[in-house]
Amino acid sequence: MATIQKNLDMVNFVCKFGNFDLLDLFYEVVTPAFFDETHKRTFRGSDYYFRNVELVDFGEDPLGDGKLLAITGKFIKNTVVSREQFENDKGEIVIDPKGLASAPSSLFVLMLNSHRLLFVHETKDAPNIHNFKSTIISFLRSELNKYSSSLEGKEKAKFAVKYAYPTITITSLSTEKDIIEHLDQFEKIKKVKITLNDRNSEFDASKMFNTLDHIRKEMNASASLEFKNFKDGLDKIETPKEVAEALRQDNQTVMVQGTTLDGENLTLKNDDFKLIKKINLVQGNITKTVSNMVSAFKSLVKSGDITVKDTDDKTQTVLDSIDPESIRLNTKEET
Repeated sequence: MATIQKNLDMVNFVCKFGNFDLLDLFYEVVTPAFFDETHKRTFRGSDYYFRNVELVDFGEDPLGDGKLLAITGKFIKNTVVSREQFENDKGEIVIDPKGLASAPSSLFVLMLNSHRLLFVHETKDAPNIHNFKSTIISFLRSELNKYSSSLEGKEKAKFAVKYAYPTITITSLSTEKDIIEHLDQFEKIKKVKITLNDRNSEFDASKMFNTLDHIRKEMNASASLEFKNFKDGLDKIETPKEVAEALRQDNQTVMVQGTTLDGENLTLKNDDFKLIKKINLVQGNITKTVSNMVSAFKSLVKSGDITVKDTDDKTQTVLDSIDPESIRLNTKEET
């Protein structure tokens, strides 16, 4: 089978049901949202859905004492590529409407221990990570409604009050080295804005961010910090360190504004700092490819290039409760 080098997208995947996390409704909502193949999202003439979904044990969890468990699968965009006309050998425009069925796909690995999502485009014109976000939100809402409808009386009312419709925040992973290299483009950094996003139970932030997040929740508000010096610019040594610290949390949205050596205005955001990693995509072999995706992530964690908090007790309790018979073991031959 042919092997192709592909970019691996790595993001922090925060799914919230109001004040509750992804794993708080793992059995009731999350599992059927991923594994029920009748789910389909239709948008602008294309159908989005999952296939070949599995719960996989990828061996030792580099962030805890248990096993690294992940939901893996193929994310498909079923569409029709159409044309209205073409140019023939004589240089004439011929009106000839035709459509060609097409189903480009991507592969995903959602690691339940760390809430990190790995994503790779399997084909040309594959659905992107934002399509994935919109699709899984649609499926989660459907399953939330279905589960709520299965309850009766007071239990149904309590559930509706306790759990809100799902929201998902995706933030690209980055390394301090990449951040500093990108910030070298600035002659003068005029402004840095840091916005706090929702976090998972495993989130481990600095004392300052923890305090701000607590206040934000108490006030039911959004929160952001701005540091600016339009005249002289922010300190070129300390500012990159603080930006790197904010991005290290994987839950803050960061915007940096300033001017380049050429005097041009420049704005950088999270996606501009995102970590780029190449992996081998083995065509026609999902199992081998997702194994390569996880191996790449593990190596970055072990090398310290990306920082992820150890698996917390709450998460580990849910993972330990999963029936081993529902988990596929990733074998050594696949890694």
